Amino acid sequence: MADLNSYKGKFAEALLNPEHSRFLPTLVASAIAKELEMTVSELKMLNLHAIVGHELGSEFFKNLSFRLSEMEKNKDLSGENLSLQLRLVINPQRMKSMIIDSPTFGVESLFTSLQFFEYMKSELAMALKNDGCLLDIFSQSSKIAPFVQNLVHVFNFDELEPLLGIIATHLLDLANKGNGLSNLRMFLKLGSSPIVLPIASHKPEVEAMLVQKISGLFFHFATHKYANHLVQSADDSGTDSTASFVMDSLSGDFRILMDHCYGNYVLQSIISRSASIDLPLFYCLFSKIKKRRVKPEANVWGREVTTTMKKTLRSKGLSLSF
Repeated sequence: MADLNSYKGKFAEALLNPEHSRFLPTLVASAIAKELEMTVSELKMLNLHAIVGHELGSEFFKNLSFRLSEMEKNKDLSGENLSLQLRLVINPQRMKSMIIDSPTFGVESLFTSLQFFEYMKSELAMALKNDGCLLDIFSQSSKIAPFVQNLVHVFNFDELEPLLGIIATHLLDLANKGNGLSNLRMFLKLGSSPIVLPIASHKPEVEAMLVQKISGLFFHFATHKYANHLVQSADDSGTDSTASFVMDSLSGDFRILMDHCYGNYVLQSIISRSASIDLPLFYCLFSKIKKRRVKPEANVWGREVTTTMKKTLRSKGLSLSF
């Protein structure tokens, strides 16, 4: 067996010294290749948490995964032993720390090994169900997009749905506490970049499910004084689909929104800012108004929304009357 203590010293130096950090992936991969008989306690001393948190941590897991995959193909029992040891080292609490510290690359790089793929997914799901884990992630809005994007690559549709339900619930809780505005704004941007674009080309069912999850949240915020800013933030991406997406989300409660001052701002923003309108949906919304209100224009808020809608239609050479 190679000198483990010597390796640990080099590893610590590589982590602490930026000049040596570029050697970290090679150093760790070499150690893993030579130290297949390391005990669980020794593996714990390798500080896997620090590896994942390091900017080169993803390279370590790629090297490790490649090594394990090769062992699996060759039916190398030592690879099975190492995989078992890693499972014992990377427990739910450590997994939680990895996710929080490095959601951009830490999650996806953990799941490239064939041998402990299923186990690690279950560990991640357990970690995500820990309230503190999600709250810590969502306290930094810049982490939401890469985190969810990695989840899409890791989990299949059936596994992803309950996790996104948890995410949606936590976003709602955060916004209710007054500090979730930036997080909700980031979540609304799922309708454009940076998440739906890769999903749409690979997993359209996930995109549809995301819309469904967000739809349940949106009405709550449509009556919030900052809702207009949220809609504008979502629409600032320049995508033509934003208006239709949000209008579809709100269609079930359209009458209530017309009567609410902040909801009115939301609807006017959607209509006036959109580059194009989904006309079938547009007519559907008017149909809902006709069924639920005899004279929507009698209400000051409803009158403003109706006027904005009619102007939008006229600009397209169309008209609609109640």
